[in-house]
Amino acid sequence: MAEMLYKYASVWALEGGVNLNLEDAEVEIAKVPSGRFVVSRNSELLFEHAELGTAVAHVMLRGLIGNSEAASVLPRVQSALLEVQSARRKKLGNKVFLAFEAFGQLEVDTDSQIKELESFSVGFGLYDRGAVKLQHRALIESMQTALAVLSPYPPKFSNVLDSVIAFRNDGRPIFSVELRASAELSVSQPFNERQAQEIASAFQEVLGAIEFESVVRLTAQLLSNKQDRLLSFLSGWAGLERLIAKLFNTIEPELDTLDAAKNHPKLHEELVKLRSNGRPDKFSIAQKCLVVSMRLFEAKSSVLAIESFKLFSDVKKSRDAIYHGDDFDVADLPETEVLELIRTYIKAWLKFQSRRKCNDSMEFK
Repeated sequence: MAEMLYKYASVWALEGGVNLNLEDAEVEIAKVPSGRFVVSRNSELLFEHAELGTAVAHVMLRGLIGNSEAASVLPRVQSALLEVQSARRKKLGNKVFLAFEAFGQLEVDTDSQIKELESFSVGFGLYDRGAVKLQHRALIESMQTALAVLSPYPPKFSNVLDSVIAFRNDGRPIFSVELRASAELSVSQPFNERQAQEIASAFQEVLGAIEFESVVRLTAQLLSNKQDRLLSFLSGWAGLERLIAKLFNTIEPELDTLDAAKNHPKLHEELVKLRSNGRPDKFSIAQKCLVVSMRLFEAKSSVLAIESFKLFSDVKKSRDAIYHGDDFDVADLPETEVLELIRTYIKAWLKFQSRRKCNDSMEFK
């Protein structure tokens, strides 16, 4: 075993949500200790190393590397590379991508059979790609959630590249690559630097909220499970339910000081009834949503609080129908409404956190 540098690349085609002007081929959204996030339309650069690895893997799986001389292997790899590139360009075209690039160290099984060529090496099962991907999953899901919340039109995400490549000290790669491609057209809006800054800020807030880890993961599943609408809806509902429950746990200690009577008189009447019937820790998820709506939305947004709570109640009816075994049509599942509720409450939470920080800063001064 030997420890080597790795590069991890995860690329997602954005279906709707954001677009880039031709002059903005790449916009860096955020940097993290291990790497960075970019929104890009330059697929040639994003797939450069990974596609070479895919071509090598294709040739190897065909049994055309084995004991072959390098002189005969390289033309086959080049031919396979052209096929891979052509397929990718045909399927993905000039799409916009969210890309995450990260670097780190991993253990490589140098005792296994490795085919050494002039510019690269290749072998089977040389390192644990899954462990590397799992290590960075929370970062990616947090960024997807931030993009979905802050983009005017929430995008769907289709994973088109998830590769881990190890490198020797001399810079030569040892390949083991996966590549899947899928993309379709949708509505989008030009992406600009201001949006990138807002999303980067939201990403840091979402990533920093450890208690929201499960919410972020379930939201990412809602955004990615486009082939299974039932799974997508149930993932989204579970994420929404956890989000409301966690926000309620943060807000519940402040119930006695809530100025809800002034800000939300209609909802306050409901709260009074709820509190007369039981303790806050016994509240149902709908009751918790009522309290969260009252607390997060400012006085001027009282209509939004009422409308959000009503939409939550309507979506819950669809969830209840599934849980109770009632007949339902998958085509009518309110996936869009679930996502909109998650967006609404996370946005409200971000603003709520911002107001709190401002108030704390003023008190400190």
